[in-house]
Amino acid sequence: MKRKVLFLLLLLTAVRAQSQYSIDTSYTVKSTYNKLIKKYPFITIVKEKRI
Repeated sequence: MKRKVLFLLLLLTAVRAQSQYSIDTSYTVKSTYNKLIKKYPFITIVKEKRI
């Protein structure tokens, strides 16, 4: 019984810690493109190549 309670406590702690994590959006393709297009106007975003 104590193991089950300990397991549930650890599981809930892990879930709560993951929900507080924020996503870093400073290194997305769009933000990098918008930053570099001013200095390099000839660049384009690469499109996915389907085989």
